[in-house]
This record gives sequence, C-alpha cells and structure tokens, in this order.
Amino acid sequence: MCAKCDYDLRQHDDQRLPYNIPLPEKPDTIRLLCGQCCNDGEDAMDRRAALAGQPS
Repeated sequence: MCAKCDYDLRQHDDQRLPYNIPLPEKPDTIRLLCGQCCNDGEDAMDRRAALAGQPS
C-alpha cells in the first residue's frame, strides 16, 4: 500500500510503480509510495542532491 494514498501497489499499474522513499528521520525503514505521490522518485533524488550540496 502507498504510504500517502493507500493505493494497492500489487496491482502493477505503470502509472503507480512502487518507490521506497524513507522518511529523513527514519532512513533505515521501508516506506513505499506510488509514482504519482512521489513524482516517480524525482523529488527524493532532488532532496538527496540538495543535502549533498550538489545541483540537481
């Protein structure tokens, strides 16, 4: 299930692929989000690049 919208990620919809986007305060825990809720992982990658001090 998506942690934001409760979409059942087992349905294998190409628009809602599962992404593991952990919370910053709990980086070792698994937290699945669908592609629509996390911009297909782009937001998490931009956040990680900003934390590392690199341009995205």
